[in-house]
Amino acid sequence: MINYSVFHVEQFGHGKLEANDLPENKKVIINDHDGHYDVYECDSDDEAERIANWYVSAVYESYPDEAAIVKQNPRYFTVEIVECEQ
Repeated sequence: MINYSVFHVEQFGHGKLEANDLPENKKVIINDHDGHYDVYECDSDDEAERIANWYVSAVYESYPDEAAIVKQNPRYFTVEIVECEQ
């Protein structure tokens, strides 16, 4: 699996506005469960989806609850947390 972290452009949120100058067709935005937005550079909707799937598996790999990526549109994804029963 490709490590898409090299395509990371910026993180914003919690009072900080998006500052990159990438056109909409050259980026994917992933909204994590904590209100941060990560922007990655990509060239296609398929690549955007691969980045989002990588993101949830890489970033939430050791998270105690189950995390899933939800496609809001081809270039915008959110992370949904499902609490595990104890």
